[in-house]
Amino acid sequence: MENQGNPGRESLDDYKAKKEKLIKELEQLETGTHAVYIQREQQLRKELNETLVELKNHTTEQLMAVQRDYKKEILAATNDFERQAYALQQKMIFDLEHQKKLIFREYQLSRICQHDQHQEEATNNHRELRSNLRLFYPAHQGNAIVNRQMAKVTTLLSKAEIEEDLRLIGQMDQ
Repeated sequence: MENQGNPGRESLDDYKAKKEKLIKELEQLETGTHAVYIQREQQLRKELNETLVELKNHTTEQLMAVQRDYKKEILAATNDFERQAYALQQKMIFDLEHQKKLIFREYQLSRICQHDQHQEEATNNHRELRSNLRLFYPAHQGNAIVNRQMAKVTTLLSKAEIEEDLRLIGQMDQ
């Protein structure tokens, strides 16, 4: 009860008790056994684990999205390749059929020329006719057929010979 009458003594005892308590807490913190420290550490570990799980889930979702996009790109590239391959095949077929027609016409024209007494002159005339035939038939460019305008053609054949050749060509097309 002596401390009741002396307020300075009481504060000194309180100070010593607080000092001892703080030293004890400091020792607990250094050894890792402090209750608040342990509780806060557990809370931080729990938040860390939750964050890691969320990151793992997010990474998995991103990976799956990339794989889906990759598969879509592969499919689109495959479809584009097949479409281009088909277009190329059709173009080549068209070109070969056109060449076949030209060769057949050349053959027919050469048969006509064999009966002509001036075979050498006729051959030159027929070559000119063949080159002029390209003006009357569409040219194939890419996927579109472009009609060329009719141009005035100067030939060495007479009008009757040209009409006869055109009549023969018309019979070959049928």
